[in-house]
Amino acid sequence: MTSSADLTFIHLSDIHFRKGRVGTRHDADEELRDQLAADLRRLAPRFGAISGVIITGDVAWSGHKREYQYADGWIRRVTEQLRCSLSDVMVPPGNHDVYRPELKKNAGRIEKLQRNVRTGGKADLC
Repeated sequence: MTSSADLTFIHLSDIHFRKGRVGTRHDADEELRDQLAADLRRLAPRFGAISGVIITGDVAWSGHKREYQYADGWIRRVTEQLRCSLSDVMVPPGNHDVYRPELKKNAGRIEKLQRNVRTGGKADLC
């Protein structure tokens, strides 16, 4: 008798694509990401259909656009290997996923949003 799960998720975290290192010989995590992708490729047939991928934060190192560009390509390759739709990838942000200069630039608007959310007001940045 065999059974299978109704839902199967792959959980990843703290990938930390780092601007200035990723894609260069100074990328200390490239080998680790390559091995992770190889492990997923090897294990995917054992799981059957993958319901989704959950990446719980820290995709980036500093929230820089270039870090997400590298991450996007890597995540797309992983979902292709898993035969999972990109729309089934969930990524709640972590503290490294915030681009700090943007926070400083929009501090007043962010404080207003936080205040409104805390008091049950509109979640509107305008």
